[in-house]
Amino acid sequence: MATVQMTLDVWAEPNGRVFAVQGEADARFLEVTFVSGGVPVDLTGKTVSLYMVKPDGNEIFNACTLEDGAGGRVTAELTAQMSAAAGRAKDVEFRITGGEAGTDTLKVKGPAIVFLPSDYDGAIASTPEYTALTQALAEVSDFETVKALAQGAIPASEKGAANGVATLDSSGKLSQMPAAADVGAIPTSEKGAANGVATLDSSGKLVQMPTPADVGIPVYVTEWSYNSNGYYAKYSSGQMMCYGRVSVSPSFTQSGTTDFAIASATVNYPVAFAGTPTVTFTTSSSGYVSSCLGGQYADRFLARFTTIAGTSPSGITVQYIAVGAWT
Repeated sequence: MATVQMTLDVWAEPNGRVFAVQGEADARFLEVTFVSGGVPVDLTGKTVSLYMVKPDGNEIFNACTLEDGAGGRVTAELTAQMSAAAGRAKDVEFRITGGEAGTDTLKVKGPAIVFLPSDYDGAIASTPEYTALTQALAEVSDFETVKALAQGAIPASEKGAANGVATLDSSGKLSQMPAAADVGAIPTSEKGAANGVATLDSSGKLVQMPTPADVGIPVYVTEWSYNSNGYYAKYSSGQMMCYGRVSVSPSFTQSGTTDFAIASATVNYPVAFAGTPTVTFTTSSSGYVSSCLGGQYADRFLARFTTIAGTSPSGITVQYIAVGAWT
């Protein structure tokens, strides 16, 4: 019905792409002329087949129709099975066989074939298709040829025997199923056992995850978190560090008859220490403010501020680090 013509040089890399639609049958044909350096390949007495892997993994191995042997021209039909699965076909190639013994094989890479998806009625199930093999078997007409093929079959005495051929049970599984040791598999008893093989949890992580101490890290973080007061990290050594950046709004009052005003603010740690830690802090603001450390406690410290009387500095921020014990 619809034919596209193309020329494939057996010495060149193929190019081009052809499109078909899922569900088509007996409607599109590839007319291919094979050349070698511009000269047609003589296909007289040769068999040409089209091989490809459909997008769903099923194979196609179909016979092509020889149109002009001396001119190197054949026709390949895009069958219903070829278009049963949408997507791009893989490994598209033409196989030219012949010779006196019928063993000469020339493989020519074909163009990219893309089957566009279509919601169509009467969809067929996608299966492999081997019309080239069916045709080859149909051409076996003499008894001697059939006999030669039969002689290549496996004798019944060798099936299931030592150094013979494995057999299948009623479920399609090997009757002579090898043991784990036969194929080098790890026995279940060794998985997760001492001196065995590590196992994984449902998240794909090691169940036997080593600790930092196992890999030579003497001091490591055992807990880390934060809240509105700042961040903290607890270490395996029993030490803890708290740090943070908090905004305070102290109320300044004039100090006696001096030209200075003073204020204080309490800064809370995110978690309490076991005892009074060592703390240091700095202050930033929109005005001139000096600061110093006041009272110190396990869960907080007092920051004292001094500024010029009559001013109202704002945006005061305290940045601190405190180190002590958590146990």
